[in-house]
Amino acid sequence: MSITVRPLRFTDDVAAMQAFLELLGLQVRIESDRPGWADLAGSAGLVALHAAENSATGGIPGETRLSFEVDDADGLASRLTDAGYHAVVVDEAYARILEVTDPLGAPLVADEVQHDLYGYTRHQVDENAPAPVVVPVRFTDDATAYDDFLRTLGLTGTPAPGGYTTYVAPEAGGEVGVHYVYSDDLPVLGHPAAVHLTFAIEGGLDDLQAKVEDAGHQLTRFDEDFGSFIDITDPDGQSVQVHGRTS
Repeated sequence: MSITVRPLRFTDDVAAMQAFLELLGLQVRIESDRPGWADLAGSAGLVALHAAENSATGGIPGETRLSFEVDDADGLASRLTDAGYHAVVVDEAYARILEVTDPLGAPLVADEVQHDLYGYTRHQVDENAPAPVVVPVRFTDDATAYDDFLRTLGLTGTPAPGGYTTYVAPEAGGEVGVHYVYSDDLPVLGHPAAVHLTFAIEGGLDDLQAKVEDAGHQLTRFDEDFGSFIDITDPDGQSVQVHGRTS
């Protein structure tokens, strides 16, 4: 049973956000033939873009929700139900959707892999091209509660209560960061399942930083004991972080 991390960003300008993510190195995988939807692939994980004006669940511009893509919605729903989570599968026009309540009481969805492409275009993704890893960050003071949930979904990691933990999906399926709540002013909007849109790249940040600045995006560079990252203001006016990793 495969699962891919795919945070969902609601935006009032899908084209601008798509261009921004492509600047970071992501590649368009599937997009609607009518403006309003696209998803982009990193070297691990995906990011989906949804026009906020078309949201049936109250998504607001700049809000990013934790979500996933799975190959077997029924199988995962059964596994979640057996573990004590409330999960159901519903049929939508474009795919089947798993809906589950996470340990913090927030609704969360996982779309089954889309095979019916009527009204959509699938693009070829160059898997050898350099691209960031998708790492949406969920904030909670109860990291251990989220540990069991992410493990049941199929991710692996070791909880670090009071700190930061990365959970990894198999087969280059991306990652989820779980971070303690450090202030009342977190860099997320709206939904109780909201996450901070974050990425990681191998090597230094200098080349990416120069490219982002040349494109006119505001950013701040941080060099901390735990590593370096750049905090960029995206087209929705929201914080997006890219962390450098060393092998």
